This record gives sequence, structure tokens and C-alpha cells, in this order.
Amino acid sequence: VSSGPDAIPTILGTAGEQPETAGQLIGILVVDQKHADGASTVRENILRRNTFAIMASDAAGIRVVDNQVNQALFGISIFDTEDGALVRDNRVLSSMIGIWAANEPIDSSPQPYYVTKDVLFRGNDTNGNGTSCEDETSGSGTEGTANTWVDNLALSSDPSGICPTAS
Repeated sequence: VSSGPDAIPTILGTAGEQPETAGQLIGILVVDQKHADGASTVRENILRRNTFAIMASDAAGIRVVDNQVNQALFGISIFDTEDGALVRDNRVLSSMIGIWAANEPIDSSPQPYYVTKDVLFRGNDTNGNGTSCEDETSGSGTEGTANTWVDNLALSSDPSGICPTAS
């Protein structure tokens, strides 16, 4: 995990065998990255049994690439992030939601927030999850979302069509 100049990265690892419940609340968290130049990169990690395996919140330009997530509630979660963020070639299995693009704080509080937009989700394998891909945003992107979804493998998605069903 490499950190951009103003990002606050947090890594909470789960070592050894964990019980069947989530081992840690968050596996990798990158938050408060204001500039896409020199953005943080989360690459080639293996995460298992987290509530949120990889989470980016307000992380402009972040790169989440070539990670493996297994048995998380939320595999890869992108909150309030824009400016060319990339989520590519990740594999998420046995999770409630494989990849989630959200446009509000987790606790749904009335505080102001930025919308997740202009994120490219490409080539991710999200087969074997409750919902493979979920995007709560709206805009001129794929299937009316504010983001672009290309060549992802999935069993289901919300809205339907952002991650076509794998054959």
C-alpha cells in the first residue's frame, strides 16, 4: 500500500486463523486524499474475514488494483471519491457485496458529503458474492450511475447491467 502526499492510510491486518465472524472491522482504509496527483495505491493484497476489506473514503484518484478479498461483508467499498479513481483486476469472493460505490456516509447522517463519481471499475471478478456489484450513484455513467463499469465478471448487480452476468 503506497500513500499519496495527503492521504491517511490505515492498515488493520488479520493474522492467523480467525473465527467464522469478521476478524477486523476494516482491512485497509485510505481516507481524506484531496488530490489525484500522487494518489494512493492499494495493490496485490490478500484480505480475509473483514467487515470492510478495502475501503476508500474521500480518496481522490486512488488505485485499487490486483487485490484478493475473501469472506468480507463488503469486499471493496468506495465512498465519496472522484477524480479518476480506478478499481481494476481485483477478485472478491464469498462476500455480501463484492464491490460497492456509495454516495453517502455509512451512518446516513445529514452532514454534507461528496458523491462517488468518475470512478472506473474494470476487469474485476466478483462472482460468488451475495450482490456482485452495487452502485448507489446516479449520473451519465454505466446504466445511469455516476461511474464507469467495464468488463467485470459477476453473478448479479444493482443496478442491473453494471456488471453483466458471467457466462
